[in-house]
Amino acid sequence: MTVRIYALIAFTVIAWGINWPFMKMALEDISPVWFAALRVGIAAVFFFAIFAAKRRIPLPSRHDWPVLLTLAILQLCGTMGLVHVALAWVEPGRSAILSHTHPLWAAPMAVIFLRETLTWIRVGGIVLGIFGILAVFNPISLDWTADNVLLGHFLLLWSAFNLAAGMVHMRGHKWRSSPIEIMPWANLLGMLILSAIAYGVEGPVDPNWTPRLITILFFNGVFVGALGFLAYTHAARAVPSAKLALYLLATPVLGLLASSAVLGEALTPEKIIGLVLVSVGVVLVTVGDLLNRRSGVGVVTS
Repeated sequence: MTVRIYALIAFTVIAWGINWPFMKMALEDISPVWFAALRVGIAAVFFFAIFAAKRRIPLPSRHDWPVLLTLAILQLCGTMGLVHVALAWVEPGRSAILSHTHPLWAAPMAVIFLRETLTWIRVGGIVLGIFGILAVFNPISLDWTADNVLLGHFLLLWSAFNLAAGMVHMRGHKWRSSPIEIMPWANLLGMLILSAIAYGVEGPVDPNWTPRLITILFFNGVFVGALGFLAYTHAARAVPSAKLALYLLATPVLGLLASSAVLGEALTPEKIIGLVLVSVGVVLVTVGDLLNRRSGVGVVTS
């Protein structure tokens, strides 16, 4: 790989990783779903501005409308919206660990919907990942005085499940438009859906417009949402998906460390154990996926 590709991967990991405590901080000034709607809207404006500068705003092929809906509904609304709501009740470092379990759920989904082979190494990865989730869910470590603590953890796992479903759909989809050409419209649709949900659940938007909130919104919309996606897609063209997934394992690690440094979140044993088990599980699932693609042979469990 070239230095440029390494730089793109590093940018993606850093932007996505350090954002966890910033998202938590933003919720002091804005309600969760409106935060999601505004950051997605900023990303949409940025994407449209890029294409407007090129004097070409692409219209997605009708063939790609299903995956556009998947991006908007599952990956933007169903992932980002749920994560923001959960962050109101769960520590950001713990949230980073649980939300990055999506490769564990993508493996069995790919078996069901893409007819991929479920090898023993992938099964082992899923089992280890589940033990990691149970470690994070250690009832002794949870703050039972906090509101909706279990609901917050459930929403994080649900968001990971939604992200995994979207990944599997996009993996099996035969693209006619490029993902970058889809993103302006997916973000626009996601913003409209999130805004409607936010208005119905949280009422009219009424943030506390502090310099900190404005900075976090800009960072999330431009650097995390738009530039982070562009860096990821460019890296994905040069690096095998399984190898790229291993590099991205640094994201929840950085999320936990950033949450500890910025907000003073405790690096407790169950978080570290859970992070290690989930990470090793994801590695096994990813390696199993890579071997499966190379050989086309695997052991199907009954």
